[in-house]
Amino acid sequence: MSRGDGEAGMSAANAENGVVDLYEIREDFYDDPHAVMMSLQESGPVHRVRLPNDLDAWLVVDAEAIRDVLAEPTLVSGPRFLGVSQEDQGGSSTLGMLTCDEPRHGQLRRLVSSAFKPREIARLEPRIEAIANDLLNRLNEGDEVDLVETFAYRLTLEMIIEILGVPLVDRVAFRKWTNETVVDGDDSAAILAARKHLESVLRKTLQEGDGSSLIERIANADGTDEAPAMCFDELVSMAYLLLIAGHESATNLIANTVVTVLGSEELADRVRTESVSFESLVEESLRFDPPLMLSTSRITTCPVSVGGQTIPGGGERVFLAWLAAERDPSVVTDSNEFDPQRQRSRTLAFGGGGHYCLGANLARLEATVALRSLFRRFPSIQLAGPPQRWRSTVTRGIESLFVRL
Repeated sequence: MSRGDGEAGMSAANAENGVVDLYEIREDFYDDPHAVMMSLQESGPVHRVRLPNDLDAWLVVDAEAIRDVLAEPTLVSGPRFLGVSQEDQGGSSTLGMLTCDEPRHGQLRRLVSSAFKPREIARLEPRIEAIANDLLNRLNEGDEVDLVETFAYRLTLEMIIEILGVPLVDRVAFRKWTNETVVDGDDSAAILAARKHLESVLRKTLQEGDGSSLIERIANADGTDEAPAMCFDELVSMAYLLLIAGHESATNLIANTVVTVLGSEELADRVRTESVSFESLVEESLRFDPPLMLSTSRITTCPVSVGGQTIPGGGERVFLAWLAAERDPSVVTDSNEFDPQRQRSRTLAFGGGGHYCLGANLARLEATVALRSLFRRFPSIQLAGPPQRWRSTVTRGIESLFVRL
């Protein structure tokens, strides 16, 4: 979609009472969310919207306004409970610590954060490279393959399974459930199926394991009056969150970067000759096409001023547009140009504040190793057709990406 098409779509979407109806132009959004976000930015930093997934909310599209929201203490996380007990602890929340607040959020996060420290992630590079090379060894020059199916998601899902220590997870089924949760629509059946599977996997792991895996260590961690030990519901939520977040964003990052590189002969030549580092390539790809377009929802507990707009209290949903922030022309020069030499000190591609993505370093390393291994092994790789993207409000992901090796 051209920029002009985006502006026309946005004009048509302006409904009564100042609500921008993105659901009405959802096909334009799915086709080119960047154009839609650009049109929103041009008309203001904050908008009352109907999202493409048919949720009414406030959408913040300005980078500095987003940073203000991240620092706003009166906004709380928006949990999605499945009806079991201990909601105040976040145990029944679908995504656990991602959708609960302090003090429980910090208590849960501290249980797993040590496994994702930069030094620990750096130690994983040889293993990531070994898995990548094993997957690439199964492919042949000249083959036409779906790079997501044969390489990107298999690498990232296998790594997070190993990090957690849950080898009994059904890879095929879990990927299917993940796919059903990232697209717009009713994902309740997929969530319930995934949690039921994880309950069985975790029970077997706790019964039969030797206590050394990450999932066993956090399950067996002693609690205190101030920080209660993790209950089983919370453990399921933690495993579910880490498994999805631990492979979905990195899969998207790898696939999005391949599409960008192969869409420009000049950039592809630079990557093949390694005149640009793979680390720089990944960092610019995070800005240019972030793997997540929107945050999870924040909920207002009282009126809050954002970008000159007062958002009412009483439970209004607020979403932050990472996609728009990373191309905000007020903070990024030539924001619609892909420049792997760009120097930046801050990014919102992995969120911010207390809920900043724990797996940011892992996703960066996986993408760097994956791209380096891929382009060194198959330097003549070409797109075999346009990517098939998910119809999603939140995820900037690719369902299938056929390439000729």
